[in-house]
Amino acid sequence: MPAVAAANVVAPNQQASVPRIRLRHRVEAWASQRNNKPVQDVDDVTTHDDKPQKQRPPPRWDDATAFVFSDLHEACRVGDHASVDAILTNQSTSTPTLCTTNEGHTPLHVAVMHGHVACIERLLGQDDAALQMHAQDHIGRTPLHLAYARRTLRDACLPVLMQHATLTLCCTVSDNTGQCIRDLDMHLIGDLYDATIHGNVPRMQFLQTMFGCKWDDPMSELGRTLLHEASQHRQGHVITYLLGLCTPPWLLLQDSSGATALHVCAKQGYVDGCVLLLDARETATSLLLTQDNTGRTALHWSVLRGYEPMVTSLLEHATTHACVAALVGTCDDDGASPLHVAAATNSVVMAQKLVDAGADVNLESMLTRYQARRGRPGQQKAKPPRMTARRAQMMDHAPTLADRFRVIELQPVTSLPPPPPLSIGEPVQRRTIPTPLELALRGHCADTAAFVLEHGATITLVQDVWRLYLTAPTGLRTVLAPSARQWLDPAIASFDTFATICLDRTFTEDSLCSLVTLAIESLGSSIPWAADLPVVAFHAFQAERYALASLLKPLAWDGTPWPRPPSPHVSWLCAAATRGSLRSIQWLYDQQYEPTDADGTVFECILQPIPGSKGSASHKHERKQRTQVFDWLHAARFYHASTLPLHAQRTVDVALRHGYVELARTCLTFSNIDTIDAADALAQDHTFLLLATLPPTWVNVDKALTLFCQRNLWCMDLLQALIGHGAQPTPHALVHGLPAATWAVTHGRVDILIALARLDLSCLLQRSVHNQDALYWAARGNHVAIVDLLWPYIASGLNVTAAAIAAVECDALEALKWMAKRDPSIRTIQTDDGDALVHIACRRGYLALAKWLVPTAKWTSIRNAQGETPRQLMMQSCRNATW
Repeated sequence: MPAVAAANVVAPNQQASVPRIRLRHRVEAWASQRNNKPVQDVDDVTTHDDKPQKQRPPPRWDDATAFVFSDLHEACRVGDHASVDAILTNQSTSTPTLCTTNEGHTPLHVAVMHGHVACIERLLGQDDAALQMHAQDHIGRTPLHLAYARRTLRDACLPVLMQHATLTLCCTVSDNTGQCIRDLDMHLIGDLYDATIHGNVPRMQFLQTMFGCKWDDPMSELGRTLLHEASQHRQGHVITYLLGLCTPPWLLLQDSSGATALHVCAKQGYVDGCVLLLDARETATSLLLTQDNTGRTALHWSVLRGYEPMVTSLLEHATTHACVAALVGTCDDDGASPLHVAAATNSVVMAQKLVDAGADVNLESMLTRYQARRGRPGQQKAKPPRMTARRAQMMDHAPTLADRFRVIELQPVTSLPPPPPLSIGEPVQRRTIPTPLELALRGHCADTAAFVLEHGATITLVQDVWRLYLTAPTGLRTVLAPSARQWLDPAIASFDTFATICLDRTFTEDSLCSLVTLAIESLGSSIPWAADLPVVAFHAFQAERYALASLLKPLAWDGTPWPRPPSPHVSWLCAAATRGSLRSIQWLYDQQYEPTDADGTVFECILQPIPGSKGSASHKHERKQRTQVFDWLHAARFYHASTLPLHAQRTVDVALRHGYVELARTCLTFSNIDTIDAADALAQDHTFLLLATLPPTWVNVDKALTLFCQRNLWCMDLLQALIGHGAQPTPHALVHGLPAATWAVTHGRVDILIALARLDLSCLLQRSVHNQDALYWAARGNHVAIVDLLWPYIASGLNVTAAAIAAVECDALEALKWMAKRDPSIRTIQTDDGDALVHIACRRGYLALAKWLVPTAKWTSIRNAQGETPRQLMMQSCRNATW
């Protein structure tokens, strides 16, 4: 047999340097694929991959290149227990159990790698079992290291190997990567917290005994203890085991959120854990009354989560330990007691349990108490603030509780400012909080509200119950109705703004009617807003809430004349007419409203100007609606007797001015229409002036004549009608700053211009607001016939120079040729800036006009005040032009 190398053995008392490695909380071993692969030994010389068994050559132990592999190694490899027993029984003075291969593997290494438990037990039955356990291969692995390499080996070999393992072996002997058995075990199988989660008490005992794990150390960051984890995962056996080990101070430890193990049980609804934790008398009262960082006790959380058995258990234990009054009266940081929470969550059963236990149904304000910074005993590190000011502001605007928890602010911890110092004895300001009844009413919890009212809750402590009544569903109104006399009492309730809420669309008409009916039934005539009933009724009428207005009318002025509405309205009928509401007017008609002299302007109120574009759909709809209101009023004769005699003329004028032409035609049937505004009528519809029913007197006909020219109408009958009513082209009758003759010139209407000249020849000399005469506009429009018509009046004041410049600016070559033919000096006209006509034409790019004014050969010799020639100006305006 070849020589055998000595085993690398570490003495049990040798202190090897073990590097600390950070363990994960729970890490599985390798993937299942790798775990299910068959284990192969690097020392196995008989195994050849990718070759059938019949082609494998027999091992050659005599070969000089063969591995150092003894008979005991081979027997352990194949699992031949009989051969292993025979070799160990017949061994000589040498120690075959410590012989190693070229890889440093002892027979125990080989047996572990192949999972032969019987061979492992036989090898460890030797006297040198401790040395075999400490033997390391060339990479520092002991047999225990190899056992942890595969899950199948861990399940089979670990129980046998651990019987011979020592604390020194598990904690101090490391391989070349620095991993000891303790690290591998916790990394691959789990630590105390993993065992607690799975309820494996034997595993916990093994970790404490074998590895020396401390069960009372909390997590470094979260501060949770094993008792917190056991309560979280409902592991009653673990809780019982830990309670047998712990001391009362450890039982009261709080995590980073300030929660004790009892808080965790309450959040999970774990009643058995609650019973186990409260079994110790010396800590039961403290556990029940301990508050977390939000000020909530375990009872708060059980009520909030809706765990009725947990609430019952906590109250029973509190009664047993004589602290039930303090427990049900404890308020959190928001000032809410457990009864507040039950009322807010509409839990009638839990509210009944709390009231039976002595909870105050009228708890209105939390007591002034001293708030200390909560934390675990011995913890000195200051905690960051619970939320930044920005996040707090966002949560205040969140409409629901679910939206509040969606508000997330990502901010590095280093940027958070340190919390302000808070002394232990700093008092908290006394502040008012809503009662349980108010919370139930705000949350529309009808059952809970009825329960607390039945048990003595004072409804007068709730602010503005009538507002809650308006927004409440029908079921909650039924609860509030019996106590209406209390919360509708004028000495308690505030109804200063009741007149304006009728216009508030937040409250429905049905709810307002229900409130008024309830007030009448409860208080009779002494309702709180009796003095303002006419105003309230008018606001309801304006908001088109006719049922409410009908309900308030008998209370306000039954049998008396209708009161005057508040300013600026002059009457109820005029207010409805101003809004153009046919339903409001019909409601007044049904209520037997008697129009008065204040309603004389009702037709004028209907004929209001309509905002927006004249041709838009909304404009047409509004005009149609107001026309229907006008027709209905006129047909039903629902107006005062003095309306038509006093206001008929004004109605026609307003109708024409605001574009209600059809209504104006209807108004012509009124008997006392004396005049018609011709300008307003022509601006809306010129055919209106051709009606045979028009009054004999037309006013504002001069402006109507200017409008006729401005609109370029071809209806000569209308022109004759205007002239027949005394229309004259006066200089003050301007439209957009231009007189009638100028408008006729701009449209090229020689016939209109001749007619105007016959009326008043001086109209041809009238100027616009910009001092421009008719010849200027004729030359600008290239109207040669009109220029010919106006030319004889040049001596009367027509400006030829301005007309020539305007013709050049607008490229009016024909008109300019006609004027130059009459006056050749026109070509030499210059502007005040020194520009000749050719400069103006070249600057604007009018090539034909410029060539007509001055031949191109002379362009280089003509310069303006800036020294520019026509050629230069033409090149600047027309870069691609060729001459």
